[in-house]
Amino acid sequence: MNSKKIAIVVHQYGDEICGGAEYHARILADHMKPYFNVSILTSENNENKQIQEKSKIHVKRFPVRFNFFRYVLKNKSFFASILRPLLKIGFVLLNKKSDYKVLKRSLYTPSLLKYIKSNQGEYDVFIFFSYLYYGSYYGMKLVKNKAVFIPLAHDEPIFYKTPKKLFYTPALTMFNTTSEMNLVKKRVALPKSKSVIIGCGINEEIMFDSSFKYPNPYLIFLGRIVKMKGAALLMEYFMKFTQKHKQYGLKLLLLGDKKMEIPKHNGIIYLGFRSETEKFQYLNNALALVNPSYLESLSLIVLESFYVGTPVIVNGASEVLVDHVDKSKAGFVFNSYNDFEDAVLQLLDKNEMRKSISNNGRKYYSKNYSWEVIEKKVVREINALIEKNKG
Repeated sequence: MNSKKIAIVVHQYGDEICGGAEYHARILADHMKPYFNVSILTSENNENKQIQEKSKIHVKRFPVRFNFFRYVLKNKSFFASILRPLLKIGFVLLNKKSDYKVLKRSLYTPSLLKYIKSNQGEYDVFIFFSYLYYGSYYGMKLVKNKAVFIPLAHDEPIFYKTPKKLFYTPALTMFNTTSEMNLVKKRVALPKSKSVIIGCGINEEIMFDSSFKYPNPYLIFLGRIVKMKGAALLMEYFMKFTQKHKQYGLKLLLLGDKKMEIPKHNGIIYLGFRSETEKFQYLNNALALVNPSYLESLSLIVLESFYVGTPVIVNGASEVLVDHVDKSKAGFVFNSYNDFEDAVLQLLDKNEMRKSISNNGRKYYSKNYSWEVIEKKVVREINALIEKNKG
């Protein structure tokens, strides 16, 4: 048993919980097991109460308590609609507007905070996930010298409304990309000693049939099928492309949780939620992964695409995605339909170029995001913080 103990604090946790922060927390915990005694501190709610984790990591769940304030904010009844503006004004006057926003979007787990406060001596380090939620916002204050923050910051309105003091609180902040770190440092003057770029790897142990073939060439979209992730824009561009270039028989495969209506089009195929094995098979065989998202802090699906050697086509509005493509030389950036069309045509018509792009993606992932690289960075930083606190 490892003598050094770390606790990972995350909003929700479980093998079936979707979301970037939740996935990042799970895979990081798995890769830290050989080096530390790892525990997860998270919520217990109707969605994940019965989930059984496949890994043998100790998970301590804290009940979500009824919160009248949050109930009024979320409830759609006539009674709540009358109370809501009065309650909001009263809360902001008595507390802070930022506190109001955190409670509005978070699960209310006060016993989690009590546990952190009373058991802080039991752990050498606490790793807090995401700048958005209750656990990070209130929990880091209790264990400042032991707090490691993984903010997963996005260039979005809510980021600019987040209090700057949150980013000053932890002893160390681990960023996923240079773009994410620069975004935070535009608002907060973090010293170099309190920030480091780490990143996150993918599940490299997935076994899949690399010989899998699909009848038509296709683009693939992975993740939540929702407008804010650019899904509507992608489908608009795809339908325009297939109208102009019918000869290729190009398809668009959508894998993930559907949160919007999908146009009826014989080239758009919704495959729903698939296993990791199936996902990698479809990704490996795709002409390209398209990530049309405007907001990313890392994009694990792009890293998965690089890992299997599939080119990417990404939205130029996301600095993180553009940075990946610029550094890897393993894909294309679009800022308009014409850019998108040109990228797809090049991939369809230039096979040798596609092979070169595939190799570039694999090399980029191996050098920067393989777990062999990431583990060394994380372990080094955690051990350094533990030694600093001892001194």
